[in-house]
Amino acid sequence: MLIGRSALHTAARLKHQGCVSLLLFHGCNVKLRSSNGQTAKQLGTNNRVQVAWGDSATMRKLFDSDLQNLWNRSTRSATLYKATQFESAMDCYEEALEFGRNALSQQRIQKKDMARLYYNRGRAAEKCSQFTEALNCCNEALTLDPAYFSAMRLRATCKLQLFEFASACKDWEWVLDR
Repeated sequence: MLIGRSALHTAARLKHQGCVSLLLFHGCNVKLRSSNGQTAKQLGTNNRVQVAWGDSATMRKLFDSDLQNLWNRSTRSATLYKATQFESAMDCYEEALEFGRNALSQQRIQKKDMARLYYNRGRAAEKCSQFTEALNCCNEALTLDPAYFSAMRLRATCKLQLFEFASACKDWEWVLDR
């Protein structure tokens, strides 16, 4: 690795599509800047560099693919959540949801996958004691997948925290009936 560059920077600079795709798939941080302030995308889409593995247009497609970015952000979000960096995970899940909304509108992702993203963002919000935000995420998840047990359970918990006892009881009844 060159000083000040990540593996993604190096793979992008060399336009090695396979490496870039693999690194993105595993949640590499695409926002990371090299010591001279460039992102990997900027290095990979530089038309001056020509190598055998790929070209600038193909690299641009890799970095701009909604599904690739969705997977990258959701993987990165899960990593942040596991590291108990819940606020960062919330932000990253929101980025994943932006890409997911676009993919969903083009029917390139299933509603259940989007529901899972909303639920996971809700879990991170709940860990940050942002119960209203967590409740909103659970509502979105349940709109997409009305039988999502975990989202209903989290929604019931959030409603209790927000002193919405009557509504929480209905949700807990639904959970207990399953």
